[in-house]
Amino acid sequence: MEPLITACLIARDEEQTLARCLGSVSELVDEIVLVDTGSSDATARIASDFGAIVLHKPWTYDFACHRNQALELATARWCLQLDADEELVATDVRETRARLSADDGLPDILLVRMAVGYPGGRDATFVVPRIVRRSAGIRYRFAVHEQLSVSDAPALMSNVTLYHHGYVPEGALAVKEARNLAIAESMTVPSSHREHCIARSAFSLQRWPDVVAAATALMAQAAPPALEEEVCCLAAAACFNLRDAPGMERFVARALELGPGSSDARLVSLVAAAGQYLHALDHDAPGPSKIGLRPQVFWHDRRAAADLLAGLIAGLSSRGAPAQAHWKEGHS
Repeated sequence: MEPLITACLIARDEEQTLARCLGSVSELVDEIVLVDTGSSDATARIASDFGAIVLHKPWTYDFACHRNQALELATARWCLQLDADEELVATDVRETRARLSADDGLPDILLVRMAVGYPGGRDATFVVPRIVRRSAGIRYRFAVHEQLSVSDAPALMSNVTLYHHGYVPEGALAVKEARNLAIAESMTVPSSHREHCIARSAFSLQRWPDVVAAATALMAQAAPPALEEEVCCLAAAACFNLRDAPGMERFVARALELGPGSSDARLVSLVAAAGQYLHALDHDAPGPSKIGLRPQVFWHDRRAAADLLAGLIAGLSSRGAPAQAHWKEGHS
């Protein structure tokens, strides 16, 4: 009888987190496949203790390559992609298995809710395609920030929730971003994906000129609008840190052109406007025609700006968390 779900992982030196990951999915999956890319610790033994099929392969600096190796070994109807530092949480396993087993009109790609932890107890939530139908032959592409080799494919939101622990330890994010940046920079073929990866990692590492350079290169290509908008927002913030007001205005304008309703674009627009306001406070000496107006209407000092920003922050903090997604339609 065909197994229902295979957990597919790639790992190297993950003995500290792997047992937690595999233990969390033990009641959900029927099969575990792990590609070990050169561990010198107990990673392979821990995987074997959970009954995993372990394939030993040398690390190729290509995440998509190793993801695909795991998929090739899977035998179940559905494949769940996991990282060793992730954990299944807040998921009704019976419902998940019943829905996948019934397979009543399900598309080949299912989305999961991904909560990502950061230092200081901060979490961010994303929706990512992590469950694929094995018979569809879907594979991964791109050496870093790998993606499914499909575009605008129908997908469905599952009830699966994962928690990513990998960025919680202090310094872990910087280590991983430095690795990702090195892989992206080694990609010899220019592409919008390459520049996007460079911009993201360089931004995390506060390498502001590299963010601007990657964004400029991406804008010269035929990049997907959503990708260009995100990179323009990153570049605008980088320009803010470089005290490059004209550059920031240029990237903000492009981000708003691509995504006029985007919260990220609006945020960098707000920051740009705030910077212009503070500059005006510091350099706009009051003239005779302004003396009578200011006391009645405006309060032109930095305390006013601080109060306005405090009100904005309070308003943002009062916004509720989004409702948990649950078997909803979407696209990958």
